[in-house]
Formats: sequence, C-alpha cells, structure tokens
Amino acid sequence: MDNQSLNELLQDKRERQFWLKPVGLPGIPLHKQPEAFPESEVEIRFVDNVTNIHDGDVLVVYRVGPAKLMYVAERLPRSQWTTPEDPTLTEEIRARYRHFFKARNLTPEYGVWWPDFSHKPFTLANRWNPLHQDEPARLGAINWHKDRAPIPRWFAEALIQRIRDISERNTKS
Repeated sequence: MDNQSLNELLQDKRERQFWLKPVGLPGIPLHKQPEAFPESEVEIRFVDNVTNIHDGDVLVVYRVGPAKLMYVAERLPRSQWTTPEDPTLTEEIRARYRHFFKARNLTPEYGVWWPDFSHKPFTLANRWNPLHQDEPARLGAINWHKDRAPIPRWFAEALIQRIRDISERNTKS
C-alpha cells in the first residue's frame, strides 16, 4: 500500500512545496508516548499559521527527540476531510498548537513501524548537501523553534525513496 502511494508521489512532477515537519514534545521519551500512524488521514498541528502550506503540499514528518522519519502526508483541501478534529487532545495542546489541517497519510504501513528504522533527516541532509551545493536542504529554522521548514524537491524525494525502499523490502519478506 505505501509503495503504490509513494511511487505515485515520486512520479508526480507537478509544482508543489515539500516541507519537513517536526512532531512531538521535547523531553517526552518515545516509550512514554508510543506513536503509530496507520490512519489514512492524519491531523497535523502547528504553532504558527499555516497559510503558506497549500493543498497538495507534501509534509515529511519526523519525531522530535529521536529525530526519525515517521510518515509522509499530503495536505487535503478542507472539503476532503473525512474525520473530525482529534477529540483526545488536551486543552493545553489545543492552545499551543492552534493551527491544523488534515492530510492524506501516504505511509500508513511505515507509520506503524517507523521507530524500527533510523531515517534521520538532519544526518541525511548533512551527508547529501555537499552533492547539492546549488540547492542545499536548509533545516536550521527548525533548530530555532520553527514548526516546519521548506525543503528542496531532491531532498524530499530522497527521504521518500528511503521509506519506499524499506516498505518494498518488508512487503517482500
């Protein structure tokens, strides 16, 4: 299932922005807050306004702390949302992360077993940026408490291919 969605995404060359999105509260260890993302639709929350993230934009989401990729999602137009706002969120979280939208989860299978893999976007950017000096992946804004960073298409596609390759291997076993 993930492979088909990811292959379609990689073949779709239409103009859209790709984003790296951190998720999770710093200081809360993963084992205290286990996370899985098998749903076909996910709610993505932000501190800052999301007017610069458009319908069809793609978010590559990673977990704060272990800094591992968790899932890939495509922003949905409001008319396509199929689930209500997450009723389990505390008022504190709703107050801190007031802005949100729904997105189509392109990796529901990977979203369940992402902790088993070490796809670390900052490490990979440091490794691959020398090969793309004309358009490096600049992730520094996230280090300064931004809740997203625009990333170049080449970097997004490289991250997505890593997830697809893992999904492909697991499907064959």
